[in-house]
Amino acid sequence: MEQTFFKFDTHGYLNTLAVGAYLFKKALETEDPALSVYRKLYNFLKFGNYPAGLTFPIEFYIYDGNKKREVMEIRWPSSFLISTGVRDIFQQEGLTGWQPYDVIVKDKHGETVPGYCGFSVTGRWHTVFPVEGETPDFYHTEYVVPGALLCTQRVIDVLRKYKLRDFTVTPCILVDNDGFGNHHTS
Repeated sequence: MEQTFFKFDTHGYLNTLAVGAYLFKKALETEDPALSVYRKLYNFLKFGNYPAGLTFPIEFYIYDGNKKREVMEIRWPSSFLISTGVRDIFQQEGLTGWQPYDVIVKDKHGETVPGYCGFSVTGRWHTVFPVEGETPDFYHTEYVVPGALLCTQRVIDVLRKYKLRDFTVTPCILVDNDGFGNHHTS
């Protein structure tokens, strides 16, 4: 039996502007136990599991890349910022299972780069496969692809409609081929 689902991410181009969070950097550089929770900051932001006491906006700094796109790479698996234009499209189209968060992005000279927000996937699903009308448009599951961002066909349709090319949607096929109910991804 084969079923298809879709992984959602960015292209990950190395010339795309890449950002890091000051709070994450500070947590790695200090022994302060109060900051140690922020060593997991990118995972918290990626899935919208914000720890108590985290304040917004989150401050980011550009540390690499030279190409401004609809995304800014965090260079942490499936973690990125999106332009406010993409945010507006996703909201206008009523896509579910995600939320923006406020950010401040500083360039290499300390100047603010406007027009970006964070992107958290808050949708959860108990299996990897979407069920029409029940599954959030963006979701994640620990069932088969731990940590991956997944999406429905509706997201693909919105990306095509607005010609948003800074994202990748990869069809994955789950194959049950061992006769014991163990699933294998191809």
